[in-house]
Amino acid sequence: MANAYIAPQTLSAFLESYTPYLQAQIHELFGQQRLVEWAVFLVPVGAVVLLPMLPPERRRVCGAALVMLLLPLVLMPLQRVQVPARALLYLLPYFFLVAATCLDYLFTRFRLPKGWAALLSMVLVGAYGVYKIIRAHQVVVAMQQREQQLQRAYQWVRRRQPRHVYYRAPFHQLYFHHYAQSAHYPLYAFSNSTLYPKPFDLLVLERPVRSARLQLHGVAYCPVYADGWVTMYAPVVQLRPEAQPSRH
Repeated sequence: MANAYIAPQTLSAFLESYTPYLQAQIHELFGQQRLVEWAVFLVPVGAVVLLPMLPPERRRVCGAALVMLLLPLVLMPLQRVQVPARALLYLLPYFFLVAATCLDYLFTRFRLPKGWAALLSMVLVGAYGVYKIIRAHQVVVAMQQREQQLQRAYQWVRRRQPRHVYYRAPFHQLYFHHYAQSAHYPLYAFSNSTLYPKPFDLLVLERPVRSARLQLHGVAYCPVYADGWVTMYAPVVQLRPEAQPSRH
């Protein structure tokens, strides 16, 4: 579980962020809804309860898979390192193996006919597959909408023809740089205001921004563009008296 690129945290900082971290990994690996959180929690807990009741051969298989499933929950607090979701992908086969073993035991325990057991299993697997497809579609649509929003913002920026832009919005800095490089447009990006002592042509700040008017190096900036993601500011001297923020 070690990762040379992630430094161990202090124990207090690790424990404070551990629950939100686990929720984020569950969302990444299984889905985004709270129902999935409960399902992921109930499967290993139910397996621990049912483990003594399983036949010996299945107990060994389920026990080994359960150890592999719960091992990161022990190692991460010991190392005080929160690994990314991609490092936990190997847990998925063990999770579904534990779930299938416990479900099969419950079918046998309650003497569910094999036909009904097979049908119920297919319904559960199919429902989860449909859920994942819907979630994937929602993610793709959200990403497309965000990209369209970025493109609209960049087109608005190009019409103003700025040269020196200060960013406190990492996504916009990355995408605007890509768009500008693709069009061979000289757009100079700064994320450190001290590197350029003159007034910036534009400030791009992630929302929410608390002030309607900003001061940077003694220069006043007013909002000229706003959407659901960022607010952009220009120096007051560049604004016409009737200029109003554009909202998209």
